Amino acid sequence: MGWQTLAICMALSLAGCSAVWGHTPTPAISPVSSDIKRLGSSRWKVRHAAEKALLLRAAVALPVVNAALAHSVNPEVALRLRRVGLQLYLEQNLPEGGRRPFLGIRFLVLSHVPEMHRLSAVYVSRVLTGLPAGRVLRQGDLIVGINGRYFGLGMTNEDFVRLMSVFQAESRIELRVLRGDRWLNIHVRLIAAPADDLRLAAWMNHRSWLIGQYFKYLQHLKRLSGRRRPDDSDSPIVFFSRGKKPKS
Repeated sequence: MGWQTLAICMALSLAGCSAVWGHTPTPAISPVSSDIKRLGSSRWKVRHAAEKALLLRAAVALPVVNAALAHSVNPEVALRLRRVGLQLYLEQNLPEGGRRPFLGIRFLVLSHVPEMHRLSAVYVSRVLTGLPAGRVLRQGDLIVGINGRYFGLGMTNEDFVRLMSVFQAESRIELRVLRGDRWLNIHVRLIAAPADDLRLAAWMNHRSWLIGQYFKYLQHLKRLSGRRRPDDSDSPIVFFSRGKKPKS
């Protein structure tokens, strides 16, 4: 038997012994847990990228985020986890609204922006958490075009509202966005909001109620965190599935 063959046999023998002796590989950390761990990085870019990654997670990540938040002692990590948790929770629990296409932002149209070749721009003054835009848009973004077409000089708030009404609810659009000194193409889904202004107001009030319920839930988890690992079954409130409304 040559020395190469002997080395291979020894390697296979050792691998077999490891299996017998119970030496198993260390289980991999879940992607969600890995992102949460990166929130504690000393580098701002890493923390920011981790929060962005968590915002793009599916709603199934919510229990892991909630549990991490209940045990968090770092104020910045807790703040980022609250933003992520609220986004995922509202997405899961907000009822369907109606047929009006709604981007999910508060905005102000800047009808003349000289530094952008005499274009109009939509200044994002607030992003509504829990809607698809909450995953990808940021306060301070400047939207200068939709689906490859730029806003012309002199656009008004009413013009932008009329433009958005052309799209179908639940359709996806591509926004051309200036964020700081970076140009971005951002895809976002328009939600279906109530067409009637009165019903839209009621829908927004329901969203506010859900936000309050989520923060009550977080307080409850914090009280439980010292005794054992909390889960959603500990909730003192009712978590409604999408489309269902609370009983009056």
